[in-house]
Amino acid sequence: MVGGAAMFPSKNIIQNAVNSKDHTTLVAAVKAAGLVETLEGKGPFTVLRRPMRRSASCRPAPSIPW
Repeated sequence: MVGGAAMFPSKNIIQNAVNSKDHTTLVAAVKAAGLVETLEGKGPFTVLRRPMRRSASCRPAPSIPW
């Protein structure tokens, strides 16, 4: 479980990420970069999510255009 959403090995990284409330910025960035099709392909892919520092949590989240 990530962000309250189950992660399934049978789904690709995009299919899993769109169901997780913790990965909305990742999904937006992938879409903005035009990488959806690439990441839906054969992997393996590794996504590292760095924990936010305390000072970063005080700043507003960046806006990523769709």
